[in-house]
Amino acid sequence: MEVDPGTFDAAKLAAFLAAGVNRISLGVQSFNQTLLSAAGRAHNLTDVYRALSLLRSVGNQSLNFSLDLISGLPYQTLEGW
Repeated sequence: MEVDPGTFDAAKLAAFLAAGVNRISLGVQSFNQTLLSAAGRAHNLTDVYRALSLLRSVGNQSLNFSLDLISGLPYQTLEGW
């Protein structure tokens, strides 16, 4: 299941787990707020860290998660990547 950090919350996580979802991919895209804004992303870094905290709170209860990052965003540099 892929989720957007800006719309992901504890209720959705509970529903996904109850439905048997065992892997969540968090669409972070970037850990740079300027790049998130330039890419038109609706979420911000606060949303990202809140969603990560929520995923980590589950512990090892048959849930794996990954982070989706994008390279080549407007104004992104190799150093920033």
